[in-house]
Amino acid sequence: MFNLIGIFLKNNIYGRITPRIALFFISVPFKLVAIALVSIGIQHSHMLFIIFGLISWIVWFILIFTMAFNNIDEALIRHLKYLKRTTAFILAGLFFLLIIEVLLLSGFYFNFMNRIMPDFNNTIEEVFIFNDSAALSHQALDNFVNGENPYKTSNIVEAFEKYDVPFEKITPIKTGRLLDAFPYPDKQSLKQIWEIACQTPGSIPNEIMSKFNYPAGSIIISAPFYFSGIRDMRIVGILLCVPILIYAVCISKNIWRVILLVILLLSIDLWSSFFNGGTGYFIFPFLLLAWLLWKKNWLLSALSMGLAIAMKQIAWFYLIFYLILIFRVKGFYNSLRSCAIIFLVFLSINIPFIIDSPSVWINSVFAPVTESLFPMGVGIISFISSGIINIQSSLPFTIMEVIVLACCAIWYYFNCKRHPYTGPLLSIIPFFFAWRSLPAYFLYADIIIIVSIILNDYASKCLDSSKFAIISHR
Repeated sequence: MFNLIGIFLKNNIYGRITPRIALFFISVPFKLVAIALVSIGIQHSHMLFIIFGLISWIVWFILIFTMAFNNIDEALIRHLKYLKRTTAFILAGLFFLLIIEVLLLSGFYFNFMNRIMPDFNNTIEEVFIFNDSAALSHQALDNFVNGENPYKTSNIVEAFEKYDVPFEKITPIKTGRLLDAFPYPDKQSLKQIWEIACQTPGSIPNEIMSKFNYPAGSIIISAPFYFSGIRDMRIVGILLCVPILIYAVCISKNIWRVILLVILLLSIDLWSSFFNGGTGYFIFPFLLLAWLLWKKNWLLSALSMGLAIAMKQIAWFYLIFYLILIFRVKGFYNSLRSCAIIFLVFLSINIPFIIDSPSVWINSVFAPVTESLFPMGVGIISFISSGIINIQSSLPFTIMEVIVLACCAIWYYFNCKRHPYTGPLLSIIPFFFAWRSLPAYFLYADIIIIVSIILNDYASKCLDSSKFAIISHR
């Protein structure tokens, strides 16, 4: 029995590892360590943790960027034996972490831990509780299905009361009573502002973000699920994502299905994002489809990108590189055709709310840019958000973000024909230099790249790593 399992693992996983697949798995621990170290460093204002965390981020960027290069398999084929061994070790560790994550979500483990740790259940609830964006998104969905404009009726106090969100989850704005707070308001200050908001819920203090600040796509797409009885948008995200992942596995070549399934199942940060209270995962399946199908099915690819940008502003960065790729590879006419579909989808979803109240829609959707938010994230802003360096203006970081975005776009314009899969990574690099560089911004690019490589490049090139080795030595 164990021999059969061993043969299956060797032939279908170990035997299918190519240099690119190895680089993907090797990069995963660096991302997990980067998030953990920077988070600890910010919480305890510890520069050493932040420095090592940022180094881990840089290593992750380099590994994924290298993986996305078109000829990297040939360049690294001579080191494949060592890459495979390293990958096997990492796969074992990721599998162990996945088991722990499953146990954390199982009733047995909850009951067991509650017996030995009475406060364990409360601790887990704090991890998986809604944040303000999730609460406001659910409220927006409720208001929309009740025939109201969700941008006009957004109210943070009502949302927090309905979904039992603690006041610490609010997004404070650097104004009024919080103008001099640095790097972030203390708990007592937030509590005072929140108590004022609760006393006058019809007039939220300017120090609290109370706007539903996403494009309308997430609530429009969630509405059919709402009417079918599914009220938790996290479940909606799973129901959107899983079929597309199954589709990706089904359209892959038989020899790559097992390794592709392993990649998707062991993407711990992807599955964790469904339970952490955010809603950023909504765009993942549509970005994945857009990059998977840009060669084979331009219409479905453009429709998917249109849905992505209609839901979250993060997708707008991906759009820049997507359009550059279409223009450079397929020409002006085809890029114009894709643009028309993308923006038609975006407008058809958002135009009713824009027409109803254009100023409210604009102020809400662009609030993350126009409001004076406090620094937060796991990029270089961690030196500021930890209080180690005192910079209270977001302007230097905005300038850096724009410069990096421009440099990435220019590089991609001249190199996308040779290295098309670098686009998703280049889309998120500017966030590393931004005033707000939340971990959710960096979760999906690597998965989009490796899945696109397996389904597109490997489908037409090598059949397996052994044959690829023969090809590379000719």
